[in-house]
Amino acid sequence: MSPPMEGAAAALRGQDPRLVLNRLFLSGILAAEPQKDTGRDGGPVTLLLVAFPAPDARDTRERLETASCEIEVPDQVADRYGKTLRAGGSIFITGQLSGGGGVIATEIHSGPPP
Repeated sequence: MSPPMEGAAAALRGQDPRLVLNRLFLSGILAAEPQKDTGRDGGPVTLLLVAFPAPDARDTRERLETASCEIEVPDQVADRYGKTLRAGGSIFITGQLSGGGGVIATEIHSGPPP
């Protein structure tokens, strides 16, 4: 059996690189105030901690849990909405999973999903 990464790489061989295969949509509540930081590439980013309901069983009425995810927002994206992002506010994020398993936002909207 091949290691999982070999299987993932093999699955993408022959795919048109212009196709957007890695797309993530997340809505939730900002669990903390946005934090300025440095991204993996050394550039400035804003980090958002987003909380959302996450069912822990098939019957979601039975046991609804809350999960959270840290989102890395490049400054050119965060600058458009930075003044409206506050802890406790609703947010909708479009982004991609990074190679390291993180989430990088490509677009953010304060408020519920459009």
